[in-house]
Amino acid sequence: MALLSSIDHDLLNEETIQILNTKSIYSVLDFLNEDVDEIAHLTDLTYVDIFSIQQHIYQKFNTTSISGLDLYEKIKESHISTGIPRLDTALKGGLPCGKITEVCGLPCSGKTQLVTAISCNVSHHLKRNIIYVDAKNDFSGSRIYQILKETGCEEKELASSMDRIKVVRLWNMNALIYFIHELHRKESLRNCVSLVVVDSLPCLMLQHKGEKSKESIGLLNLFVNAARLVGTEHGISFIIVNLTTRWNELLVTEEDGKNVSKWVEKKVPALGKYWQFIPTTFIRTDIDKSCELKKIDISVKSSCDVLFGNTISFELNSIGIK
Repeated sequence: MALLSSIDHDLLNEETIQILNTKSIYSVLDFLNEDVDEIAHLTDLTYVDIFSIQQHIYQKFNTTSISGLDLYEKIKESHISTGIPRLDTALKGGLPCGKITEVCGLPCSGKTQLVTAISCNVSHHLKRNIIYVDAKNDFSGSRIYQILKETGCEEKELASSMDRIKVVRLWNMNALIYFIHELHRKESLRNCVSLVVVDSLPCLMLQHKGEKSKESIGLLNLFVNAARLVGTEHGISFIIVNLTTRWNELLVTEEDGKNVSKWVEKKVPALGKYWQFIPTTFIRTDIDKSCELKKIDISVKSSCDVLFGNTISFELNSIGIK
């Protein structure tokens, strides 16, 4: 409990506090529990003075109440809508602000399509800036134009929406970490930024695999700390694109008393075991090969590996994802 000496009030001077201390009144709680008549008798404080000090303590230490409506509005502000209603429902409101969300899948499973569609929606509907870190050097401005054009907006509005998507090309982890720190330091750089997309992090991380594996974990840790700092301080949501890799593993099983060997395909996220505890939300993408149309299946899980909902199927078309 806070001491009386920590209370910044004109009537609680050093002499008054010393007098109260002689009667074992040291903390704020002691002061509030003590009888008002006793305090007035010990000190030169009037009843009005004592009530004024008590009110000051209540205002400083009491929790403030919040209505159900205010709490609902606060919860809404804690998420960024993806502009895809069914995905927002699966995400319990949208992308969590100040947190890291992972989009992961096999090559050509719709990861870039998904983050491109989300970027367009945040820019066009929410009128917020997006920083798109293009680590693969394959960002398509014409694809952004095509998606926005399908919304039916005028050329001037379309140009404004495209301008709000800031593309940054980085080639190594050190440059990415430096950029995230600059984002924290420079207000002009993060002006109206609600979303940072890194597509994709394995492109930068795989440079440090093998003999440099320890260095890679260190760099990944530095990036995570910087991203969490920027996210928490400024309410920015991060989408990190990860890659699922395929491995063939020789599995030996016993059948009818004989050892039988067979190759089994194993799918492993490229960023390794350390990364699996970093994002708060995981979005998994996969191509639905059973359908003639090009569709992707999306499943959403929390960091506790809790499935938020059933797998959702989306059609890939000229407007991105439907």
